[in-house]
Amino acid sequence: MSKPAAGTLLFPTAGAYVAFSIDAEMTLEALHDEHVAEVTKNMQTKYFVGYVAKADRIINHESEFQSFRVEILREGFPPRSEKEGIEADMCTPVWPTTEHPSSRAPLRTNNPLPWNNCYHSSFDSIIVRVPTAYEDAEGAVMLLPSEISRHETIIESDRQRAYATFKSRQPIPPVEETSASDGQISPRNRSQESLQNELLPDDDRDSAKSAQEFAQAIVNMAEMDRPPETMITVEMTYDLTGSYVQTLTDPQEFYIEKKALEKLEQDTKTAAIERARRLDEEAFGGAPTQSSAPQAIAPKAVNATPVPWLTRTRQRIASILDSILARFRRSKPFASHATPPS
Repeated sequence: MSKPAAGTLLFPTAGAYVAFSIDAEMTLEALHDEHVAEVTKNMQTKYFVGYVAKADRIINHESEFQSFRVEILREGFPPRSEKEGIEADMCTPVWPTTEHPSSRAPLRTNNPLPWNNCYHSSFDSIIVRVPTAYEDAEGAVMLLPSEISRHETIIESDRQRAYATFKSRQPIPPVEETSASDGQISPRNRSQESLQNELLPDDDRDSAKSAQEFAQAIVNMAEMDRPPETMITVEMTYDLTGSYVQTLTDPQEFYIEKKALEKLEQDTKTAAIERARRLDEEAFGGAPTQSSAPQAIAPKAVNATPVPWLTRTRQRIASILDSILARFRRSKPFASHATPPS
């Protein structure tokens, strides 16, 4: 698959149709396991097509990867699933395909797709990780922005309808006593309420501590916005006419490959824990040790040093924090001599 060319726009851009395949090696590279590397190297490559709906996380141009939500394209109507309440009409055709059981209007693109009988199931949304790259979207098949919004509304409506059908077919559960948690404030709301009711500390040390904790919370949020190290990673291209995409691959093939990689990851971690346990038993004669607990896997080497963008984020926060504290200390003497109103 061709690599993204140099350009000014973040690749891929929202609304663009892309051909993509799972990069199994890059997906599990963070495990640093020779067996995993060998297995993933020999996995068969399958190509899929879909459009990029939106970024899954906050875009950070200094990060090595970005993550996006992609709507997979399929040939023909999706299969009906009575168990899950999914009907064959819960899909949307893509122009020039127009046939639909409920006469649903097709999604319009700037150029026609090179295949016929193209549909988006309302249940084939995936989140994938993509190496950060830049490429102008000139020549890409694009959905109009209004069509992306319309498709999101269709997806939400179909999913609500499927869920309602699913629930209607479930046996009615017996009425139980109200749980102790009923009527309590949710953790998020409770934390917001407690923050509003707390008195701000007057002591400089407490103020500094509170500000530092707030800054650390921002850093933690930034770390959470990084795509997970073993998120399904794909190669993408705007080129839909390449020899690698003769026909549209069934989206189920993507889920099968994804599940295989997740099992390989879990098996590898389980084996690492077992190896660590055996080493502990050999070294300490079976005596229980802290290292024999499930936390035996050492932190991944890639996490040993903060990535550059995170380091710079911490530096910027520290600078802002210093400025806030400096203004606080300068203003406090004047506040201490304030005269109460008569």
